[in-house]
Amino acid sequence: MLITRHSETYNDSAMEDYMPEDMLTLNQVEREFGLKRSTLYRYVAKGELSTYRIVGDRRAYVKREDVFKLRKFRPSQKRNKTEHK
Repeated sequence: MLITRHSETYNDSAMEDYMPEDMLTLNQVEREFGLKRSTLYRYVAKGELSTYRIVGDRRAYVKREDVFKLRKFRPSQKRNKTEHK
């Protein structure tokens, strides 16, 4: 599980040649989907998003398909309303 923040000093384009198209760095997810990093960390902490690593690369990766699933419409949670008299 990825919780701590780390500085990403790698050039995204350098590893893109080696990455399958279905895997994205967290920076790429931020740019393409407009999700903030804190939101991604919350999804990871709740177990709704899995991260993956490559040996020798400190960056975390997620599957594009998993991000699409998070972006789908879901029923909203009902809030308890207190009755006022």
